[in-house]
Amino acid sequence: MAFRMVFGLMVLGLAANGLCRAEPPPTDEHVWFGPKAFVEGRTVRDDFIPMLTNQDHWSEIASRVDVFKGYIMILPDIPVPGKDAPEISDDEMQQLIAVLDDLGLKTAFEVGGARSHEPGAGKQAAQNEFTHLRRWLDLGGRIDFLTTDHSIAKGLEAWLETVDHDFSGEMTYTDDPEVRELMQALCQETAAYFEEMATLIPGVRFGVIDSLGFFTVAGPEGQTYRATRPEIPELPFDAIFAYLIDAMAERNLELDHFHTDYGYEGVRSDGRRAGLHLDYGRIIGVETTVRSHGIRTGNIINAFHDRTVDDPAPNVANREAFERTLEFFAGYMATGLAPDHIVLQTWQPYPDRTGPEDAPYTVMNLHRTLLRHEAFPELPPGR
Repeated sequence: MAFRMVFGLMVLGLAANGLCRAEPPPTDEHVWFGPKAFVEGRTVRDDFIPMLTNQDHWSEIASRVDVFKGYIMILPDIPVPGKDAPEISDDEMQQLIAVLDDLGLKTAFEVGGARSHEPGAGKQAAQNEFTHLRRWLDLGGRIDFLTTDHSIAKGLEAWLETVDHDFSGEMTYTDDPEVRELMQALCQETAAYFEEMATLIPGVRFGVIDSLGFFTVAGPEGQTYRATRPEIPELPFDAIFAYLIDAMAERNLELDHFHTDYGYEGVRSDGRRAGLHLDYGRIIGVETTVRSHGIRTGNIINAFHDRTVDDPAPNVANREAFERTLEFFAGYMATGLAPDHIVLQTWQPYPDRTGPEDAPYTVMNLHRTLLRHEAFPELPPGR
């Protein structure tokens, strides 16, 4: 099965509805690897650095991935409350940088972005976050990609805290100037964030993650996926994404990728509403829209354990998260989508150990299993 698979019948339905696609440019960064770093807050898992800085613990993964993805909050040199040293020392960080360099992996960081519609918020956020990113650069690291995490959705949530929810759920992007101006301002500040980062880190490429559950999405078979919370206004993803692209172009910038963050729980929730087990239509609609602009796509592959159980036994929760992630991935690939990036990334509490890759139900073991999965696309030569 070639990596750029032909779209399946569900996706072809969108073409029949008149959505013109533009093929994103070829990429050499197909597989992204981002293991969970934190216990909670900024507290880093005890085994995070020991596992990553010993190549023997993830040798098969390392041979098959192209990008290591980290979280910006592993970088601060400010100790968490109750400690007198940074979570990751300069020496440990240099060890990790050396391993990534030796493996020839590119480096991405997930960052906050503007998260506000206030004028100047994007530039200020970039300057603030660069104080942490600079530590990585000063220690000899490279930063090839920055991906904002829910920058637009977080800004929308801040606005929702100021309005009457009895009315906000009836508002629309098309009919209500307040909503339209808010979303356009959030896109402008996200673009302003990238503009400032382009001056601070020359050559870095930019991407966006945002919450699919915040938007109204046209599905592949004519269905409409509405926001997953009733107080959210009607926000058409295609219109807002187009405005973000325009806001970037106004600054002579290009968006490199959009990664959908809608894992097992999202497609399970949509499935319940549609009378299905898992419904990938929202993801298909978003990824097809993104590709129509010539922007690379990919979905973050992960799942929670069974959260209806209080205080689950770790061995049970590890297995549940593992099995649900595999189920989600198999269904995602069966849609016939042609993702440019496969993003193996965890931020859930389970699996609760980073590695090694040959220990059952660790994060690394999960990611190695996904790389070996029969549904995993065949990669081009080179890695």
